[in-house]
Amino acid sequence: MTVALYNHLTQKDAGVESGFDHRHSGLDSGVHRNLSSNNQLQQERHNDEEPPKNNHQLTNNVHIMGIDIDSKLIERARKSNPFPDLITFHTADVMLDSDRKNIVQTYLADHDLKKFDLVTCFSVTLWIHLHHGDEGLGNFLKFVCEISHNLLIEPQPYKCYKTAARRMKRADCEPFPHFETLSWRQNVDDKIIQFIQDDCDMQLIEIFGSTKWDRKLCLFKSHSEGPASDTEHTELNSSQLGTQEYWKEAYERELQGFSENGDIGEVWFGFDSMERVIHWIENCDSVTHESSILDIGCGNGVMLTELAKLGYQNLTGIDYVQKAIDLARCISQKEGSDEQIRFEVTDILEDPMDSYSFHKHDVCLDKGTYDAISLSPESPKEKRLRYQRNVYKLMTNGGLFIITSCNWTEAELTAHFEAESFRLLEKIPSPSFQFGGQVGNRETSVIFTKD
Repeated sequence: MTVALYNHLTQKDAGVESGFDHRHSGLDSGVHRNLSSNNQLQQERHNDEEPPKNNHQLTNNVHIMGIDIDSKLIERARKSNPFPDLITFHTADVMLDSDRKNIVQTYLADHDLKKFDLVTCFSVTLWIHLHHGDEGLGNFLKFVCEISHNLLIEPQPYKCYKTAARRMKRADCEPFPHFETLSWRQNVDDKIIQFIQDDCDMQLIEIFGSTKWDRKLCLFKSHSEGPASDTEHTELNSSQLGTQEYWKEAYERELQGFSENGDIGEVWFGFDSMERVIHWIENCDSVTHESSILDIGCGNGVMLTELAKLGYQNLTGIDYVQKAIDLARCISQKEGSDEQIRFEVTDILEDPMDSYSFHKHDVCLDKGTYDAISLSPESPKEKRLRYQRNVYKLMTNGGLFIITSCNWTEAELTAHFEAESFRLLEKIPSPSFQFGGQVGNRETSVIFTKD
């Protein structure tokens, strides 16, 4: 499984701000801190520590739902939401059956899901416990476990309860209704962890040490959900990234940015990912400076511009967006590589022998194009198959196809392309990280050949 901080998920927010990987759904409860309905306590929340800002971009097919009982915090989140098509915020009290049904369950139904792939819950357990008692907390934990494949939760220790009680007393407010009657007191965080395992059909995968507030962060996985097959031919949830309209608007902005200040725009998956592919090409004995190299969905053409700087002479870039090709030509001209690179407006889903002057290539590159096609709202599987067959036509015998994806794993890409007569050659190593006891990568780069 290719894991990223943003992966294939639909998220519901139950007390945290969260993000995750491709083809998944997730829930985050309590967009900021607690689910208390007490006005004085909500005011304290506004003065409490703020969560760190997230500067990442959503480059994967991610759908996120955030909920909080505080309408002011929800309004603030909506105003600062950089991805309104992918992230939605709702005012809700997850302790009310009506809100569970009308907001949470409705969101799942709208996405044809029964569960979220990930539910995140930070700094919430204390407030539910104090306002709804032991029974209420147990009810909440069972609910979030019932609607999640994976649960990332931060159970608050008892010292936080005592701090909250002191604050209420200093503010001359009524004490919490259940504080004196709680049976879960000492080691309450450990009791929550045990309850989730014993009563909620969840398996503890990992405890990620402590947060800066000295609280545990625990990842659970549902016992009833076996891991999906790495080679299962599931389709991704559709996204605006799979539409030509999105890319037309994106490259119109980037072309304007280049004209005004010389900004080349976004390098898909970053320079490090691009440089790993280029390094592999440089060290491949079968690829020479005279080899014909095609970049499919070239965008701003930076990959080809970098190859031209290294002496590669026979370079072609194609993209189905005119503004992308205009930008690529401007950048290559500025870099002095325009004589080595030919850019053409071409849709890879059209038969290459019909769409432009047909020419086979020794190397075909893809860095995100197959991902975008896979996110198409219309017939993604059919388009993927058409893509695979057209790329195969464009390759010379013994030619190489180097693809980088953030939405498909090595096993999935192998299953897709070997079914169309490609043969896996090798994988380009990339930085990995561990999540939930598994090792994953932000993106996968693999090389296929045509025998």
